[in-house]
Amino acid sequence: MILEKEFVMRLINNPMNLGRTAIKPSDIGVPAYRDAYKELTKQLSQGHTPDIYTIMTSLPDHIPLLSEMNGIEKANFEYYEKKLAKDIQRRRLAFASEYLTDSLKAGVDPSEIISEVEHHISRSWVSIDRKEIEKLYDVALGFGPILEERVKNRGKIVGVTTGFDTLDGYTGGFQPGTYYIGARPSQGKTAMMLTMMRAAMAEDHSVGLISIESSKNDLIARIISAQGNVDASALRTGSMKKSDYGKLTIAYEWLKTKNGIIYANTKTDISMLEATARTMVKTHGVEIIYIDYLQRIYAKGNTKFEQVAAASRAITDIAKGLGVPVVCLVQTGRTADKEAPSLNHFQYSSAIEQDADVAMIINPPDPAGMSEEGKLCILKNRDGETGDVDIVFNRSKVFFYEPVKR
Repeated sequence: MILEKEFVMRLINNPMNLGRTAIKPSDIGVPAYRDAYKELTKQLSQGHTPDIYTIMTSLPDHIPLLSEMNGIEKANFEYYEKKLAKDIQRRRLAFASEYLTDSLKAGVDPSEIISEVEHHISRSWVSIDRKEIEKLYDVALGFGPILEERVKNRGKIVGVTTGFDTLDGYTGGFQPGTYYIGARPSQGKTAMMLTMMRAAMAEDHSVGLISIESSKNDLIARIISAQGNVDASALRTGSMKKSDYGKLTIAYEWLKTKNGIIYANTKTDISMLEATARTMVKTHGVEIIYIDYLQRIYAKGNTKFEQVAAASRAITDIAKGLGVPVVCLVQTGRTADKEAPSLNHFQYSSAIEQDADVAMIINPPDPAGMSEEGKLCILKNRDGETGDVDIVFNRSKVFFYEPVKR
């Protein structure tokens, strides 16, 4: 209570701190101080210059408690912010612990308990790290070593390879951020993702795959089909040739030397997604995460648009919070069948257009099988140019490749 009073009063005394703190009004437990925080932001948004007196006037029911805040000094904001952040974390973890104990006694399903506890643990973190205002010259000095490293590695991509040289040229490879790849159903989204994933593994990057669409066996069949150069239909039907077994052995040996992690659950919600991604990165050393696919993630919301927007924000938070590239598949709307690819073809959400660092749509080969050639259209590239990448689909082995340019 004392920490909250000291923190909120320092916000009122110096509203500039509002733009620097991650602590929100909802994090404040005492109603009087929480309402004072809300009133502060309200008055500022209306163009007023709030102080303790204007806030007390607007909150007459809280005057006895708020009057105790008068006269608190402006200094030491960061000290009280750090203390309060730790206190908030303890409260949230205590709530998770209480929920865990009560749920175990009540015989709640373990998977439900794990999901809920993971959710509370995920949101228990209150980051107070922030970028301070700096001189451009000081930032330029800090950029020097980064530039030296880029010069030393000139000609090499900065991030994780996409498996397509032209796409690597546009993006510099997959770097920490959010990448969306869209297509209509059965037009190669998963095949494209697995092609990119195998390319990253070939360069000895540790990869994580979260599937909310396909089973583990379906995905591994596609991977070993492409890697072993064995027809996918032979793996589906069991009509194997003698020569196929040797190829599969090579594919299995290749996988044995790579760090590839998979999690498949058709009922994955946002908290489970966040927990799985965190475990992959922190425990298994994963450098890049692939998700199949956005619209299948369970998220709260009154409409599908709100649910997809919430899932998109969660993916952005995962990429930023864990500092890894997240490549997520997205289903496009029906209009994509008849029109040239555009950002508004991403189904259900304009949030995808806003959240994506890079957004791509597969302009597929002829569905009738007359042509194997298509394009991967880069429609948004936050740090570079947009354009098209020529792609060819190998139907029998279910993977994409870039044709050799002559």
